[in-house]
Amino acid sequence: MKRTFTANINGQVFNIDEDAFNLLNNYLDQLRLTFTGEEGREIVGDMESRIRELFEARLSQGVNVITIADVNSVIATMGRPEELNPDAETSAAAPAAGSATAQEHDDASEHPWYTLRLPAHKRLFRNLKNKVFGGVFGGLACYLGWNANVMRLLFLILVLCTRVYPFAIIYLILWMIIPPANTPRRVLQMRGEPVTPGTLGEAIMESGNTPPPLDERSADGNFWTMLFSFIGKCIMLLMGLFCGVIGFAALVGFLVISIGAFIAAITSNVAILTTFGIEMQWLLVSAVICGLLLVALISFAIVWGACSVIFHTPGASRRTTLFITIICIMLLIAVCILAPLAVAAL
Repeated sequence: MKRTFTANINGQVFNIDEDAFNLLNNYLDQLRLTFTGEEGREIVGDMESRIRELFEARLSQGVNVITIADVNSVIATMGRPEELNPDAETSAAAPAAGSATAQEHDDASEHPWYTLRLPAHKRLFRNLKNKVFGGVFGGLACYLGWNANVMRLLFLILVLCTRVYPFAIIYLILWMIIPPANTPRRVLQMRGEPVTPGTLGEAIMESGNTPPPLDERSADGNFWTMLFSFIGKCIMLLMGLFCGVIGFAALVGFLVISIGAFIAAITSNVAILTTFGIEMQWLLVSAVICGLLLVALISFAIVWGACSVIFHTPGASRRTTLFITIICIMLLIAVCILAPLAVAAL
């Protein structure tokens, strides 16, 4: 049985268990060591205010005691002290920005009619404040200084004029490999703003665990943004329903055939497998099992993404996404190896 402590965070009292209290206290101490002076006290105060808001949101869900999982979620959202320390970032950014300016000048002199300016002072992240699906175009638009809705419109035209699958796969790959701007430091790096106590404080107050998408209440919200958001939700709803049915069917098939293969291996009774039209050939059975599990994982991953777009629920973490991706790659390799061997053996 764990002890429970009472903690006053920015004027609000919370009940926190012992492990969570120690972790939070250590986190705040590290922040105070990282940000010193008058500006440092202000930034720590802003962070405590944001922590209070996140804890209040957690309590509004019916939780009575803040646990260590809640504190870890807050730390992941706010950023760790070593990530928030701007010293290393500032020293490395100055020469890079200067060299980028010189390079852009050289490019402009060689090609006065057109210059491709890739901002070295910015980093590419998915913009969760301006997203329809995963924020890929919102991040690209912020990085390149373009209009996100124009990029979405061009992408939609390309999809309608050509095949859907290649562009959908490209978008999904970008969604997977481009990290989200889900911490204050990443938001500033995405915008190309310096990471200083002042700017960091503003970003912290804007940040959240699941930032709301851009809508009509935002300063940048307009008809096109609302239209793409509506179209995106409709597409994700249809994809979620379709993939949910496919995933459920694949999961049922995976369980039935796996159980049938297990029974056949023990009792030598292959009736349950022959009922589904599968010959008792272990390479073929293994290929079918791996294929069904692969389809189920991909389908439920799409359903998860659809729910995050439609209902603004938290998406999969980077660790979870990486784990699912590795499992899918292993299953795909297994299917590609087992299927030809099974066909050759028939």
